[in-house]
Amino acid sequence: MGLLTSLKRHRRLPGAGALARDHFTGINLDRLASHPLDVDQAGHGWVEVSGQWEIFGNQLRETLGSSRVVAIDVEASDVAVQATLAVPNSADPGLVGRLTDANNYIVLVTNAVTGNLEIWKNVGGSFTQLDSAAHAFAAGEVIRLQMDGDSLQGYVDDVLLVEATDAAHQTVSAHGFFNNAGGFGQVRWDDFQVTAL
Repeated sequence: MGLLTSLKRHRRLPGAGALARDHFTGINLDRLASHPLDVDQAGHGWVEVSGQWEIFGNQLRETLGSSRVVAIDVEASDVAVQATLAVPNSADPGLVGRLTDANNYIVLVTNAVTGNLEIWKNVGGSFTQLDSAAHAFAAGEVIRLQMDGDSLQGYVDDVLLVEATDAAHQTVSAHGFFNNAGGFGQVRWDDFQVTAL
């Protein structure tokens, strides 16, 4: 099943509402893996799959770059994953969905390098772009990755910009963040939430 043996494959939980929520309130440089979420219905907590994820100024940052991921198993695969891009930078971070391990997941990338919002799938370490749309990112925008069956959608401030149909990782229930190259250490996220569809 991959690196995250604690992450299980499930369909959705019945009902709606916040399955996980985190405002990243804490002490500077505290690692995310030991940071308690504000809401964690399944009780699994954050798993730092790769990279160094930490609290900084009551926001989330990652300090190593190069395709790093962190996730929480919410025991639901059909979800909306959202967070506020508090501090964008010349990098391409994003939201991860349906993560099995460091080489298998869906990612909605806020690519400030190219000026695009992009949906990608990573299968066995091989990335394939599924859709892309031009967007100039600004501080405070709410980024949302919505996954319902094989339907994948990417939103900025509730405006649908990208969408694709793909069945990869369709039953996996871990979701979180992705960080990559460029000015990755300056990117900050806030107000993370996973909601059942």
